[in-house]
Amino acid sequence: MLWQILDLLEAGISAEKICSENYFPQLKPDHIKAALHFASEQFKKREFIAFNQ
Repeated sequence: MLWQILDLLEAGISAEKICSENYFPQLKPDHIKAALHFASEQFKKREFIAFNQ
């Protein structure tokens, strides 16, 4: 699932490691790139409100 890939990347796990036996061996680095592209396109389609912290 996309959220799993994004969570792993956020945690600092490299795309190569995500594609390894320890995580998702069925994936290739191009799948990770496609997941990032898809997530980026979804954010471009939405309007977000910036919150001051």
